[in-house]
Amino acid sequence: MSTHTIAVSQTIKQPRAKVWGLLSDFPNIYKYNPNVKKSYSINSKTSGVGAERKCELYDPGMWLVERVVEEREGEMVKIEIVKSTFPINNPMATIYLEDAGEGTKVKMEMEFDNKIPLIGGLVAKFMLKPMMEKRLGALILALGTYLVTGEEVTNKTELAQE
Repeated sequence: MSTHTIAVSQTIKQPRAKVWGLLSDFPNIYKYNPNVKKSYSINSKTSGVGAERKCELYDPGMWLVERVVEEREGEMVKIEIVKSTFPINNPMATIYLEDAGEGTKVKMEMEFDNKIPLIGGLVAKFMLKPMMEKRLGALILALGTYLVTGEEVTNKTELAQE
């Protein structure tokens, strides 16, 4: 099985501390992720290494459980997708923040392995990777939109292009 990597980055016009504050509120990703209908903590930690959340997606029947496995405050958070309905194995997402002029460069990387031998590589290359790139890009835009408006972002929210 091969490992696939997706990387998307965008600069949003918000200070890094404000972006980090939102990311570190781990259970409440539904507020700014247009793919997540509902999210909540599933253990006693709501931030930092060991925090876990369950996300129910807008896609019918799709869900995932995530855990923070590494963190450098204000700079990086690494999230393991512990369980999900996705057709992939060993998914890991890392979000990096860095100052960029008057804003913050947000870089998201996701790595995963094929779940289905042989044809899984084709499915990943031609279906999953393009879909995930689009969704990760939308997530960064939605993060900026939420920080500007303070209004929850849904799958119907028009996202501001930065």
